[in-house]
Amino acid sequence: MVRAKVLRQEKKSTAVGVFDTLVLKPEFEIGGVFTPTGDNFIWVTNDDRKMIVRIESKIKIGTLVVGVQNIKK
Repeated sequence: MVRAKVLRQEKKSTAVGVFDTLVLKPEFEIGGVFTPTGDNFIWVTNDDRKMIVRIESKIKIGTLVVGVQNIKK
């Protein structure tokens, strides 16, 4: 279970196009090397699909960034 706060709406450019997104700040606990040491953000499309198009997370060894590269129907 993850709780998230909607921070803002934003247009996000990705490898598969530009999306209207909601920027979420999740609240969750993860252990080990991927333990968040700072803010975490998730960009989801602002439509019925709510697809994740980007994730940014500060971790002990730097910043983890995940972005959508391909969408299959």
